[in-house]
Amino acid sequence: MEQNLEHRKEDAPEIESWHLELESALRPFPRFVTDVYTAVSDLETHQTQMIASFEARLQELEGQLAQAKAVPAVAPKKPNPSTSKTPARTLEQRRVLLIDDAELSRVLMSHYFKGLPVKVDFALSLQDAIRSCGEKKYDLLIVDLELKGVEAVELAGILKSHGRLMALGSGESQSAEQATAIQCGFDLYLPRSTPKEAMIEGLSVALWGSF
Repeated sequence: MEQNLEHRKEDAPEIESWHLELESALRPFPRFVTDVYTAVSDLETHQTQMIASFEARLQELEGQLAQAKAVPAVAPKKPNPSTSKTPARTLEQRRVLLIDDAELSRVLMSHYFKGLPVKVDFALSLQDAIRSCGEKKYDLLIVDLELKGVEAVELAGILKSHGRLMALGSGESQSAEQATAIQCGFDLYLPRSTPKEAMIEGLSVALWGSF
């Protein structure tokens, strides 16, 4: 009996130490439970607020949709014939003879007639031009003032009877060149340096009177 009591006295410090360790380990648990409960409560509150906000926005959108359906559709306005743009007149077919011995110039000039009802023939010399004029009738003869071996006055004198003459000048001394061309007998003058849009307009005016 005395031995058992002695053993219990010896074990008492160990039991007390274990009890203290267990108490120390469990001490934070109530605080942890409280924190979890608080966090869950906050989450539920936030969720409730989000649901209420979503439902309010949904009702607002439904109201806007109902209002839009109630507005009658507006029929598109019919064009007023009195204010409609007058369609461009149909241009009559024209035939042009370009008298120029420079290939690059012939190619460039031919591009100005693209999209227009114009048939363009080419002559590389005065003799070619005379031969073409004997075979066909032209509405406009465009003549290079720098055609090799021929003076402007000679060109105008020989070709004048075959149709209206337009002098194609270099544009270096435009005023003087134009005055010389008109004096020699050309009806019109147009320098090569003319911008594309102005060139097309000038050719169109020469062929149809207006564009």
